[in-house]
Amino acid sequence: MTLKVVAALILAIPTYGISLVLLVVYKFYQAGQSVNSLEKVLVHLGNEGVGERTCFSEISYLQARAFFEEKGEYVESVNLNRTYLFKHSGGALLVEVDKEPQDQGAIFRVVNNDWLVDLQKWARAGNLPEKNVSLIDLYNLEGFTDTPLDSTGEFQLDKDIEELPPNFHRLPKLEKLWLRSKPFESLGTNIGKIRSLRVLHVSECSSIPSEIGRLESLESVYFLDGSVERIPDEIGMLQNLRRLILNGNRISSVPSSLGGLKQLSTLDLCRNQIGSLPDLITANDAIRTLLLGDNQLSRLPRFPKRPSRYKSMHEIDLSFNQFDTIPESILDIDFLDTLIMCGNPMTSLTKNLSRLNVKSFLVFGEQKHLKLSQDQVEWLKHKNDNGCEIWLACDDLVLGDVSEWKERIERRWYFTIGDPF
Repeated sequence: MTLKVVAALILAIPTYGISLVLLVVYKFYQAGQSVNSLEKVLVHLGNEGVGERTCFSEISYLQARAFFEEKGEYVESVNLNRTYLFKHSGGALLVEVDKEPQDQGAIFRVVNNDWLVDLQKWARAGNLPEKNVSLIDLYNLEGFTDTPLDSTGEFQLDKDIEELPPNFHRLPKLEKLWLRSKPFESLGTNIGKIRSLRVLHVSECSSIPSEIGRLESLESVYFLDGSVERIPDEIGMLQNLRRLILNGNRISSVPSSLGGLKQLSTLDLCRNQIGSLPDLITANDAIRTLLLGDNQLSRLPRFPKRPSRYKSMHEIDLSFNQFDTIPESILDIDFLDTLIMCGNPMTSLTKNLSRLNVKSFLVFGEQKHLKLSQDQVEWLKHKNDNGCEIWLACDDLVLGDVSEWKERIERRWYFTIGDPF
């Protein structure tokens, strides 16, 4: 019995050895076929361009994942669903690979991204530094500036950019965009398609396109030092907007739609041609910084009673307008850190000056025609002695460092907005 078993094992070794070799050869052949199948499947799905999830039972999830780990560029993953960028014959595909729930194969979702290759060619022509030129870097590009230096002063570009490429608006993760007039205008109506955008900073521009109202993710908008004459009503659709800076343009009127922006905390309309504000602006109890310097205002709408969480305002700048006294509406604000009134033709202060609740900084500047009562002089001195920095020079009173505040007012150094990025 023992001899028979030994004999059987001896006979079986070469048999199973050959089988094992055949099995290994078959597995390699199957893997090669899977690679060929994968490439054909991807190109086919990419050409179809439907972007739907499709299951292929003959391609295993592990084989597909190993293929993309080697041939593609990893983007992101959620559980077993992994996303890759895959380059093929001059084009690019964005591929999601997932495991079929019944373990019968791999599920693919393929989107044709040939435009990304065109954008890569534009980037390599000297428009972007080398670190941002690969497909994955372009796909993940979060911020872009068209100036040679970025917001931190670091070298950004090889040369100034006059025009952006046609597919620039398709960058899926672009959140911050800092442009001058020409490259911004080259985007045209496509600006409304950059749905991921959170910060838009444009300088020397002539108009604000109505398409901006489509950018629902926008939190900060800057149009600086241009010739913009009109604020489109569509800006009132940006319900996530926290900061709107339109400093240094030719705006003469403000749409009431801005009053409906319930996240807007900073509104800067300095250096324009505004003669009046709609009541809904001061009624917007989310606004904590209201900058209106260098305009043609002579009155300010009332500030309605604010809910407790909005009672405090950070700053109101009314400098270089046409106010002859402190607007009565300012007295309705419960707590105000800073009030700037310099550069106005002030002849008197409100009789209810004691109601003015400015905590930190009160700037009147040099007021040659301002007349103060004795009570007002005493109140201003008391306020200054108790921690509120006051800049005032008139016949009746001088407070603050005259040489310092004259220079700061001249150069507009008394407020800062902060970095837009």
